[in-house]
Amino acid sequence: MKKFLSIALVFVMVFTLAGCGGEDTLVGTWKLDGEALSASLEGADDDAAFAGALLAMMDYTMTFKADGTVEITMGAFGETETQNGTYKTEGSTLTISNEDGTTNSSNYRIEGGVLYFESEGLEMPFVRS
Repeated sequence: MKKFLSIALVFVMVFTLAGCGGEDTLVGTWKLDGEALSASLEGADDDAAFAGALLAMMDYTMTFKADGTVEITMGAFGETETQNGTYKTEGSTLTISNEDGTTNSSNYRIEGGVLYFESEGLEMPFVRS
């Protein structure tokens, strides 16, 4: 189970973002809206639909701090794992470097108070927690 959560955490790091100030800022705590994610999976390709379905079942929270650090917590099947890293944004691209040295980038946007991460045909909605 720990291996699954570790792999899922690395996968999810691809979908991470940050920023500063106001309602359109990334700074703060965001929780994956599993219900909205599930609803958005219609028409997704098989790989994206499978990944989205797995993520929708998880308790997934990201806390972006003004100092450029991020804490990602994922829970599933009674287990929780937290990983720390740093982040930077450039335009609509977020790059996260996690504590094991892995670096991932993804597109993001904040629209209507919802944070969206996009990768490989999957759009993940997060709401402030």
